[in-house]
Amino acid sequence: MTASKLLRSLVRGAEELLQPRAYLLLSDSEVFTHLPETIELSGGASAIVVRATTELHLRHALWQAQGRPVLAVIPQDMDLSLIHI
Repeated sequence: MTASKLLRSLVRGAEELLQPRAYLLLSDSEVFTHLPETIELSGGASAIVVRATTELHLRHALWQAQGRPVLAVIPQDMDLSLIHI
């Protein structure tokens, strides 16, 4: 399964959570080698897709998204306290 197909599948399952200013953290794996820049949501909206290697990078990506939903692929060892950003 490609990264785009897996992301679309995850988005279908969690789309009601991906409101403006929301983010979804995904644990990195070998599937996520090539990430699309955005992924389409229903209703014509789109979410930004980023690989965030540090908390600072994640915060910067959320700021750059300007309120758009963000799908962030993070390292498996990143502190889960980020869920409270």
